[in-house]
This record gives sequence, structure tokens and C-alpha cells, in this order.
Amino acid sequence: MIVVGALMPFPFLFLLSFVPCRTPRAVGVYRLWRDAGFAVGAILAGFVADALGLAAAIWVVAALTGASGLVVALRMYETHRRVSDPPRRRVGVGPN
Repeated sequence: MIVVGALMPFPFLFLLSFVPCRTPRAVGVYRLWRDAGFAVGAILAGFVADALGLAAAIWVVAALTGASGLVVALRMYETHRRVSDPPRRRVGVGPN
């Protein structure tokens, strides 16, 4: 029950950013990468644990998690403006 409570907010919040006609495709892409990550991660951790030990497998998982967080921090940007940001004026649109 804890797992369901912990995992359910993420897909829900993810889907709020899509218009309704794109939601099914977004769910499919999200599930593909999430499920592939579970499968590949478990297999990779098993190979590393067999070859180098359990502690090494945990460090590899930690390094991959940190690397993915770093990629997100460097490559993704916020698209929602803060309330304090003034509206941007479009040049050449509407009355001047």
C-alpha cells in the first residue's frame, strides 16, 4: 500500500501537463521508459553484484541515479512562469 501511495502522484502530475488528446500517448511513453528502467536496472544490478559484490551494485545504482538527476538539472528548464515575472511583450503583435 505504501508503494501505491508513493508512486501514484508522479504519473498523475506528469499527465496534468498534457492536453487530453495527447494523454494516452504520454502514458505509453512514460510507462515504456519507467518499466524499461525497472527491468534494465535490475539486470544491471544483478550482473554487477555477481561480478563485484552487493556494495558495488548499490554504488552503481547510486551513481546512475545521481547522473540522471544531473542530466535533468542541466538539460531541463522550467516552462511555467512565476507570478512575480512580468508578462513578456511580443514584438509586432497587437497594438503598440
